[in-house]
Amino acid sequence: MGTAEYAIGSPLFEKATVHLENGKDIVINAPNNSKENKYVQSLKVNGKDYTKNYIKQADLADGATLDFEMGPDPSEWGSDLTDLSESMTPAATDGLSISASLYDFTDSEGDAVDSDKGKADKLFDNTSETELNFENGKPWIQYQFNEKKKAKMYTLTSGSDSDTSDPKSWVLKGSNDGENWSVLDEREDETFRWRDYTRAFEINNPRAYAFYQMEITDNGGGQSTTLAEVELLGMEEPPAEVAAGIRGLVQRLHEEGELESEAVHALKMHLTAVEQFEKQGKAKKVVKHMKSFNLLLKQHHESGLLSDEAYHMLQNNADYMIKLWR
Repeated sequence: MGTAEYAIGSPLFEKATVHLENGKDIVINAPNNSKENKYVQSLKVNGKDYTKNYIKQADLADGATLDFEMGPDPSEWGSDLTDLSESMTPAATDGLSISASLYDFTDSEGDAVDSDKGKADKLFDNTSETELNFENGKPWIQYQFNEKKKAKMYTLTSGSDSDTSDPKSWVLKGSNDGENWSVLDEREDETFRWRDYTRAFEINNPRAYAFYQMEITDNGGGQSTTLAEVELLGMEEPPAEVAAGIRGLVQRLHEEGELESEAVHALKMHLTAVEQFEKQGKAKKVVKHMKSFNLLLKQHHESGLLSDEAYHMLQNNADYMIKLWR
């Protein structure tokens, strides 16, 4: 993207102030934040209601005040596709509103251990005020769930020490027995701009695992490595009725003259079948049939049965659904 954007997640603290190099401050307030009240209900930026789940760097460059209202249950805040970053949603998604909130799986029951045999649970307590300093500059942290979880993203929060103690390169691995590991993500030469700064990273090919292990392979040059928080983010279950939403979009585009009747029937029939797999939670079948839907779209487009605009709009929505269920 040409403009830097930052994803907005659940704050790790009740109040924090970030001092910018230009002398301005970013003030983050979440007065009722707690382990129970971990879901964003609403947000005001500089006193005005803010519904997008991301914020642009330009909006923070001269300082800003972010006031969060937190609650114990998931809300619809930031879930409309119009509120999602372009990096998280298709380029054109008219007609759909999908709630795709990510949750921190480590909020559920599980066990954390680390290479120093210290208090690894400090990294999973939803506050950056408790941090863990590893004597070894290349530590590992492991989290074991009581049941398999499919993490789609993860976050790391830098500590309050010098940036020489920040993780710089690392490997995230997954396992179902704690012995045989698969590499999920690998990063090199990463930096953390501020102290107690949270960065999010996407797992490109997520799968469900009972064990996750973060192995730090290099830091900023210090003798030790410090982290304040680690999160493993995913969806408890994919959003419901996405196929029905795309089917409604097909009808809308037909009414606007962007689709010929010959294509409408075939596309709707295909999506009706996908709806059944969606309700049954059959992820592999949803992905397989939505890939077939994309092939069907391509055929109709090449035959002149739908406009360029309709083709790209439906394709983008189909790709997004595949990503949600993959």
